[in-house]
Amino acid sequence: IDLELEKEEDQSYDIGELDPFEVKFENKQTINLKQEEGSTESHYVVIEGFTVSFNKDADDYKDVSEAVKAAPVYITDCVKEAISEQTISTLNENVVKEQALAKMQEFYNSKSIVLVSLSGYMFQ
Repeated sequence: IDLELEKEEDQSYDIGELDPFEVKFENKQTINLKQEEGSTESHYVVIEGFTVSFNKDADDYKDVSEAVKAAPVYITDCVKEAISEQTISTLNENVVKEQALAKMQEFYNSKSIVLVSLSGYMFQ
C-alpha cells in the first residue's frame, strides 16, 4: 500500500495540464513476447499505436516534448522493449504501460512524460 501512495504523490499533475502526443503506425506492429521457459510456443502482441502524455507544468516539458516529437523512434523502442520483455503468463497491459513509461523517463532523464496509453492492443 505504501508504494501506491508514493506513486500517487509522484504523479502530481492536473489532467488539464496534459499534452498528449499520438504515435500511430501505418501498419499494425506485431511484437514477439519472450518465450516461456521450456516452451516452444510463440506468442505476440499487436498494437496500432500509442499515446504519451506530457505534464505541461514540468520544468523540462518544452525541451523533452520537442525532442520526443522530433524523433518518436526512441519512445517507440521503449514501448516495444516493454512488450518484448513479457511472457504470455506475465503479460499485463498496465505493467507494459508502466515499464514503457519508466524506460522513457529514464531515456530522457525526465518526469515530464507522465502517461502511456496503448491503442489497438491485442495479444495471442
